[in-house]
Amino acid sequence: MNKMLMYDECDETYREVIDVKELKEYILKRIEEIENTGIDVAWEQINYTIREQDRAKIQVLQSFLEDLEVEDD
Repeated sequence: MNKMLMYDECDETYREVIDVKELKEYILKRIEEIENTGIDVAWEQINYTIREQDRAKIQVLQSFLEDLEVEDD
């Protein structure tokens, strides 16, 4: 994005600013990129993480069951 130098009369200083239209276009472009590629990848990673967590929970519960079975004998 192009930066412009503007003078602020309130505190008599120059500031670098960007064009709001350019910023909006940039944001819309990034949103489109994320929607087209990032979401699928992100959902796959989230689902994988959830599956891994579920497997870990199942392993812990199976371990408890095994411990209970040993104690009952």
